[in-house]
Amino acid sequence: MKQVEDMRKELQTSWKAASDAESRATVAEARAEIKKDTLMKEKEEVIKVNQSLLKQIEDLKSSQKATSESTEQAVKEKDFRIQTLERRRSEMTTRKKK
Repeated sequence: MKQVEDMRKELQTSWKAASDAESRATVAEARAEIKKDTLMKEKEEVIKVNQSLLKQIEDLKSSQKATSESTEQAVKEKDFRIQTLERRRSEMTTRKKK
C-alpha cells in the first residue's frame, strides 16, 4: 500500500513538473512570437525610413544636377554675350579707324 502511495505521489510530482515545463514552454513560445512580431514591425518601419531616405537622396542628386546644368548654361550664355560684345567693339573700332 505504501508503495502504491509513493508511486502515486511520484506520478503526481512528475505530472506537475511536466505540466509546469509545458506551461513554461508555452509562455516562452508566446514571448518568442511577440518578439518576432515586434521585430517584423520594426523591420517594416526601418524599410520605410530607408526608402524615404533613398528618395530624398535621389531628389537631392537630381536638384544638384539641375543646378549644375543651370549654372553651366548661365556661364555659356555669359561667355556668348561677352564674345558678342567684344566682336561689336572690335567692329566699331575698325569702323572708326576707316
